[in-house]
Amino acid sequence: MSSPQLKSPFKFLDPYGPQDSEIFFGRKDEEDLLYQYINKNRLVLVYGTSGTGKTSLVQCGLSKRLEVTDWVPFYIRRGNNINESVTRALHGCKAMQDSDIVADGNGSLIKALEQVNVYYLRPVYLIFDQFEELLIMGDEDEKQAFIKLVHTIFTSPQTKFCSLLFILREEYFAWMEPFEKLIPGFSDRRLRVENMRPQQVKDVILRSCEAFNITLEDGSKNIDQIIDTVANKTNIPLPYLQVYLDQLWREDYKRTYPQGYPGKEDPPPLVITTKEIEACGKIKDVLQRFLVERKDTIQKELKEKFPNIPDNFTAKVLDSFVSFKGTKRPLAYQVENDNIVLSSTTAPELADLPANALHNCLTELERSRIIRMDGSYVELAHDVLAALIDDMRSDMERRLNEIRYQISNRREEYRYTGDVLSIKELNYYDEYLDKLHLNDELMNFYRFSQQKRLEEEDNTRGLKKQLYRRKLLGYLSLILIPVVFLLTITIRKISRDSNRNLGLLFLASKLKTTTKLNGLNMIPIIKEKLYGEDSAAVNATLLEYMQSQDVQSLFSAYSDTLASTSLAEAEINISPDGRYILYLDKKDTSWVVRDDTGGVQRRFKDVEYVYFTNRAAIAVIAKKYTPPAVATNSVLQNNYAGLPRDVLIYDCNTGDTLAYIQLRYQQYMYPFRFVYRRFEREYDSYRVRYLSNGNLLLPYCEIDRNGIQKGKVRLMRDTLVVQELPSELSISTAKDNSMFMTGALYASPTFDANVYNANGERTGIINGAYFADFSDDEGIFYTTKDFLYAVKGRDTFRTVAFDPRYAYADIDKDFLLMETNSVGTPDTLQIKHIRTAGTFTYPEKLIGINYDQQVVITQFKRRPLSADQPPPATLYRRPFQRGAVLSYTIQEGINKAVYNSAVDEIMVLTATNRLLLLRSNMSVKTALQLTPNDVFGLSKNGKRFFYVRDQYLTVFNNDSANVNVFDPVQSAKLLEGPSPIYQPLPQDTLRAYGLIFK
Repeated sequence: MSSPQLKSPFKFLDPYGPQDSEIFFGRKDEEDLLYQYINKNRLVLVYGTSGTGKTSLVQCGLSKRLEVTDWVPFYIRRGNNINESVTRALHGCKAMQDSDIVADGNGSLIKALEQVNVYYLRPVYLIFDQFEELLIMGDEDEKQAFIKLVHTIFTSPQTKFCSLLFILREEYFAWMEPFEKLIPGFSDRRLRVENMRPQQVKDVILRSCEAFNITLEDGSKNIDQIIDTVANKTNIPLPYLQVYLDQLWREDYKRTYPQGYPGKEDPPPLVITTKEIEACGKIKDVLQRFLVERKDTIQKELKEKFPNIPDNFTAKVLDSFVSFKGTKRPLAYQVENDNIVLSSTTAPELADLPANALHNCLTELERSRIIRMDGSYVELAHDVLAALIDDMRSDMERRLNEIRYQISNRREEYRYTGDVLSIKELNYYDEYLDKLHLNDELMNFYRFSQQKRLEEEDNTRGLKKQLYRRKLLGYLSLILIPVVFLLTITIRKISRDSNRNLGLLFLASKLKTTTKLNGLNMIPIIKEKLYGEDSAAVNATLLEYMQSQDVQSLFSAYSDTLASTSLAEAEINISPDGRYILYLDKKDTSWVVRDDTGGVQRRFKDVEYVYFTNRAAIAVIAKKYTPPAVATNSVLQNNYAGLPRDVLIYDCNTGDTLAYIQLRYQQYMYPFRFVYRRFEREYDSYRVRYLSNGNLLLPYCEIDRNGIQKGKVRLMRDTLVVQELPSELSISTAKDNSMFMTGALYASPTFDANVYNANGERTGIINGAYFADFSDDEGIFYTTKDFLYAVKGRDTFRTVAFDPRYAYADIDKDFLLMETNSVGTPDTLQIKHIRTAGTFTYPEKLIGINYDQQVVITQFKRRPLSADQPPPATLYRRPFQRGAVLSYTIQEGINKAVYNSAVDEIMVLTATNRLLLLRSNMSVKTALQLTPNDVFGLSKNGKRFFYVRDQYLTVFNNDSANVNVFDPVQSAKLLEGPSPIYQPLPQDTLRAYGLIFK
């Protein structure tokens, strides 16, 4: 007989354990480093982004290095309460079976640890996996009790045999501050588990195939094909790789052995082809397809067996394993009458589901490897599943999660402020209360809030009765007021109503018959005659006028109408000093130079692209090149036709051409996509620029006879060539332009970096770098396989290597900043002190850095409340170290944010096309309205900015553009006195329009 389906040898979403040591590949360096750490330190933190294999490194990699006689490990998860989990782990082990120690707090735990040590005569290791669960879901009492326990274990002379190892996700590293306060040096010894580099992943795939009897049809090509399928923009998530290989194995097994494998080899031999890899599809599709297929299948089977269950039964069960933040949510369970029963305390939303159906559902989900159970709690197999389930939530489910989150936060605030939920909050939440399924703690807080507010209402009602009696006496006295006074009031009311009707008529229609400026100045006159709810209509009309292009342009330095209705970002440039604008006139395809008054200085025809250099008013004009009709190499002609070969260096101040550079045969300027490629650091690009001694740095490419493009850079003095150097990568310059760096590919993903002074003399070389650049203070920092080096003069600093997407440094100020990407949380920023290695980690995107102020500007994108709404976003101004954090939240989300360190301000384009300029204190300085597909720019010195709204180019002086077209109060004040829109209207004009009030 043969088995119709064998178990896949791949781990899917399960972590590697001690039994998997023969198939755990790619982490030898990390195993060695972790082994060294735990041998020298009693407390070690292992952290990294989701999906880097932290748990597998400890459970399998570390276990592989340690003999059974070397240690006694206890793997502990939070469960319902981390302190109870520690007690259960220690008191439930073999060493404690005949013990009379009663579990009654930290004292008993210390005694339990001592007894375990005596029983096994080996060091004890408490390993807290997924420690972020305590930080996310634990209340303050639980956290404080655990901190005291850790402090006791770490400082007590009785427990020197006990070591502590914490495993947590990188984005929650900064949440460990309470531990650092009580236990100095708590975070000093830590190991960051980084994403595997491509070569490591290739090795994992190759060795896994060898171990599992798999042959790849086209070896290395198929490995590259698999990597390309599972890789995201910046790394290769290991969970995705395991899932993909698992599904690929299953598909190939079914194709190869449709009747089951008849042989004895384990695993059976398989050949995976190029077409099978192509047919499997992209990893996100594979994982989502798997999850949806299993969910639907399980639901269908359950419906046949239990016809009365709801249609979303399985989806509801899956959703209960995901927190409102989109992370895994472990649930405690026990077995009663052969049924798996989830705790009603931790999962009240499932309390009303039939027990038999729930048991069957959980059993099938575990069999499908979507969830896993460890004897005390059940959870999703991995965070990647939590992210997918979170994406499938409905608008109502997201709203309910948001409310649970709000009530939970208010419960925490109550501990410190004593403030319960307000009447407004209670009224809003009451509509959803029966759907929230709050746990006992939150429900008690909710009921307590209701009780407190009712008591306050009763007290208020008593006071109102007293006030009512007094008012009644007052009202009776009014009866004696002369009737004449009542008539006067009536007449005034009639007049008031007449004026109101006239004002509303003007707001509705007549204002549109006059100019925007006249209409604006009529609004304050109309507003005086309106009252009550009419104020909203007045403000709406006021802001409508303020947000028009006609009015916004009145605050500008100049504004003009362009020939075309829109421009792309690359089709308009502002000079570093803000005095000149270069843009493409699409009517005649010429590039126009405008001066600081808006006048047209010059036009350039037949231009491929233009941009400003790093000098205030000097531009690069790359001329279009048309190759001869007949060429010796038609392939080269087709591939490189149109690339610029002639370059003008143009001075906008004088109107002179400073240099006309003609490249030689088969030499070209870099194409448009290279020149306008956005690099993280403004001093790194393929653009022409000036060095500190006046030499011109000109990157270009050369095509050899085989059609291979080779990067080069030319150093020039006026039109004379000083030096020509190879450079296969972009050119980076120091901030003061005294040095530049070229790159030569070494062995992917490494390269050799060559450092030159402004004269073209090589002053240094860095071999086999994974990353290299200049620091903000003209030092150099780079990474090798194992370490990061920061070099400034004679000082060299070394720290453990990392795998950033990009990094920034100021060696004199001792700070290094790193941008990384992770599964489920793509943007992460680390701020690291070079000398002390102290690190702060934030799940945020870097917008800008100010080394003088020692602050960073970051953006945090929140989850949207519904699928049709963009996610809200918050901008933060964070100090490098501890200090006050300023923030500004934009509910509609952000399309683009740019930081200008020269003026210490942020320019933001929101998802609703609001253009905001924020001061250093994160308050709004300027706010203007744009329309979809508009572009904007801010000069490097921060003194001017522009936007192109539809076909209108409008340029503003930053020091005088303090206007907020979304603020009715500020807008109204501009109409009260001298301002660009203040224009008092004479009575004759008002009479001509019929705006005469009684």
